[in-house]
Amino acid sequence: MFKKNKIGKLGMGENAAAMYLSDRVEIFTKVDNFDLVNGEFSRSDLLNRGAFETPINKALVGDIEFFGSKTQNSNHGTVLLLKTEKFKNVFAKKNAQLLSLSLGQTYRKFIQDGKEIYVSSNHDLGERVFPIDPLMMENKETKVFLNNRAFPVPYKISNAKRGNTTVVISAVVLPAKTDNAFIPTNVTNQGIYFVREGREINSAIWIKEIWGEKHNSMNRIRIEINFTSELDLEMGISFQKSADIAPSALIIEALAAHLKEPIEEMKQYIEEQRLQKVASSEQKYIIEKKAHIETEMPEKNLVETFTIDCSKQEAEYKNSTLDDTPSNQLSVNNSVTHASFDAQLKSKKKESNAEKRRREVIELTLNLKKMIGSNINLLAEVMEILKQ
Repeated sequence: MFKKNKIGKLGMGENAAAMYLSDRVEIFTKVDNFDLVNGEFSRSDLLNRGAFETPINKALVGDIEFFGSKTQNSNHGTVLLLKTEKFKNVFAKKNAQLLSLSLGQTYRKFIQDGKEIYVSSNHDLGERVFPIDPLMMENKETKVFLNNRAFPVPYKISNAKRGNTTVVISAVVLPAKTDNAFIPTNVTNQGIYFVREGREINSAIWIKEIWGEKHNSMNRIRIEINFTSELDLEMGISFQKSADIAPSALIIEALAAHLKEPIEEMKQYIEEQRLQKVASSEQKYIIEKKAHIETEMPEKNLVETFTIDCSKQEAEYKNSTLDDTPSNQLSVNNSVTHASFDAQLKSKKKESNAEKRRREVIELTLNLKKMIGSNINLLAEVMEILKQ
């Protein structure tokens, strides 16, 4: 959607940026079927001329060789050589890496469109710059809600006249786990990424009327809005294109209307994922707990084993006697009570402590047999007691 001849607004951005990064700049540029030309300027040159202008010269043999080494002898392209003492050589490689990452995000649309950018801290070809997409569209786990969808927006042509144009919007929820260390998933990087004529000019911008309140629950939500130079005034674009964008109330109202439903859908999607994760964690806990119980006693044998133990102990109890006379023989059934059991125990004065404990366990087993039923967890606890 962007117009390749409209990326610049006033024709001074490259000069200003180069002067910020270096003391002197050399430019080598060539188009198909024409000679290589070059120009050189410094801050003092620009001040003396009083304008962002520099003489253009036909390149010398050495310049042609240098251009060829940087472009793989291409028949077209542009090379910028920044000369500076601002950064010590020990940091040159690190600065080149940081510049490469920044260019990869800022000019990702052009790189994806086939343009090649290389950054070097010395005279070799340098490292190729690869696109860095904050929306991670290439990741299969990214949930896409809007994919380059065009929406109409109004803008002022003059105080009395309005026009209409379009913006192209993408909206996604990033994967729960990402390895994008350059643009980590956090509050700082959540928000809207504005792209003007294919070049990102602002990242992670928060506009309350569109986004709502910033919150950690929205860290994975990212939106990209592409617009053309027609909206420069409405978007609050300055010649620096570096300060935070400042859309007009007219644009904010239109964007809020278009994005309200997708943002709510993305919030709902994240909440559903959170609930699924909680449910999964709870289910995992139950399974692990059950597995632990089954390790001690398999569930399929638990009730059967308990019934067999109860029957065995009940039989032992019925067959035991307090003395040799039938009148003192104990009578036991499933409804035996603690009180009656104690009364019968007292009639056996010489009963050992071990025998007393055995009878108490039998009585407890018989009483709990009817109470427990098929409660597996309670059965497990009882069997643990019986083992002691």
